[in-house]
Amino acid sequence: MKQRFMQLKLIHFALCFGPLAFGAAVFFVLRPEFGPPTPENVQLEWILTGAALAIGLPGSAIIPGLLGKKGAAGLALEATIVQYQSVKIVQWALIEGPALMALIGHMLGGGEVSLAGAAVLVGLLIFRRPTVEDYASRLGHDPAVVERALKN
Repeated sequence: MKQRFMQLKLIHFALCFGPLAFGAAVFFVLRPEFGPPTPENVQLEWILTGAALAIGLPGSAIIPGLLGKKGAAGLALEATIVQYQSVKIVQWALIEGPALMALIGHMLGGGEVSLAGAAVLVGLLIFRRPTVEDYASRLGHDPAVVERALKN
């Protein structure tokens, strides 16, 4: 179980690093090469950023909540770690994809709104890291029992 939890932390780090690296490449390397944005690109930037925030924020809160409780009742601690991994990966994907959408919007339009939207989503992605408390509450286990299982 400890190994699976560590794998989940590594997956989380990789998913956080992707938008950060892409954002840095867009902001520092690609964006200056595009020149001034056209009005169509600015409009597209606003649409992409709005869609990204509309998908990423509620999707990452609602969908995992629905997935986490299904089938977790009565299962042993070892059996629920795989379910927790799946729920967290879905949650992170629902944040990472929209963050990349907002960064593409910034690449096209060059405005600060899309960059701020991407920063909010990446911040949320970092904040949604796997924790013992989240695991215990999401799948109905005692945090002390989970903590002991992860130390062994």
